[in-house]
Amino acid sequence: MKKILVLFLALAVMFTGCSKANKTVLTIGDNEVSQYEFETYFKMMKDVYEKNGGSNIWEVEIEGENAYDKAKDQTVKAISEVKYAIMKVKEEEVTIEKQEELVDSSYENLPEFLKYNKETANVDEKTHEEIVKKVISEGMLVSEYMRKMGESVKVDEPTYEIAKKHVDDKTEEEKQMVEMALERRIDEAKKGELTEVKGRKTAKKGDVANIDYEGILDGIAFEGGTAKGHDLGLGSGTFIPGFEEQIIGKKVGTNFDINVTFPENYGQPTLAGKAVIFKIKLNNLKSYEVNKINEEEIKEEFYKYVYVVDKENEEYKNIMDSYNEALETWKKEVEIVKDEEYFENLKYEKKEVENEENKEEIVEDNAEELKNKEEEETK
Repeated sequence: MKKILVLFLALAVMFTGCSKANKTVLTIGDNEVSQYEFETYFKMMKDVYEKNGGSNIWEVEIEGENAYDKAKDQTVKAISEVKYAIMKVKEEEVTIEKQEELVDSSYENLPEFLKYNKETANVDEKTHEEIVKKVISEGMLVSEYMRKMGESVKVDEPTYEIAKKHVDDKTEEEKQMVEMALERRIDEAKKGELTEVKGRKTAKKGDVANIDYEGILDGIAFEGGTAKGHDLGLGSGTFIPGFEEQIIGKKVGTNFDINVTFPENYGQPTLAGKAVIFKIKLNNLKSYEVNKINEEEIKEEFYKYVYVVDKENEEYKNIMDSYNEALETWKKEVEIVKDEEYFENLKYEKKEVENEENKEEIVEDNAEELKNKEEEETK
């Protein structure tokens, strides 16, 4: 199934919306979709557009089509894909244990601003709950159906000769990735029990250093930069560049400062590109005992694993290709009737933009980014 449907199923448990009425605005075969249900899905779609393209995305065209109209069309398409999946759920008699309890739990744990708001909703709270729970329930059932399709794929373990030929037939780049993964698997197998280093007090690469640390930015300890008793593999690359290297050579029991700079692309904007000081106390040093292993045996098992995973992925792709082919056939045959007046009046209400000088450039960039993401999802 296409990625947009998977995204909708994930969002079904997290996002709900309020509409102005509860009349039928869309009919897909035997499925009637109320305005409230449609606008729930439409809010999901708009959220996807704005996250990918920015809040100004609605003022541009994407591939010659108004972004807002394109979002409406994609919402109809996505709902039809959900309804087809639900039809298959019923055919296969897919059920979920304690589904009602799970739905209730998901509904009760929605963020406050997504719960019923009598000031903005023109349906009563009971109707709101029924429709939102319907969306949640359908999302859960379709996810379970997809999971069961994945579980139906079974590949028998091959002989080592077959597995090795499978790896040998890969491209050079693919073989390199397999060998890197195998090397990591062997390294992990060699790791024995983690014990305290005896007879040496100076930290070296490969040690696991137990440290207390406190990060200081502009003279103030910053959030998330403090810990006590943390085990850090020296040379593991777990922390930002320069951190682990400055612990090497230090002695157990000492306190010292290290100076590092967070990468420009660091995930926390307040720290990205910033130079900070970490106050460190080196508590003790540990090292892994080395297990005796049979590397050839590990290699054989790993090659077999690669074969099974690759073949399972191939079979699952074939299953999904068949599913999507049947879905497209159904969409061509099923009758989809829209309330044209409702959809015509469902238009974007332009909002003021603070920086008018940069608006056009920003919007064009966002539209191009969204277009690229859509192209990637269709590959």
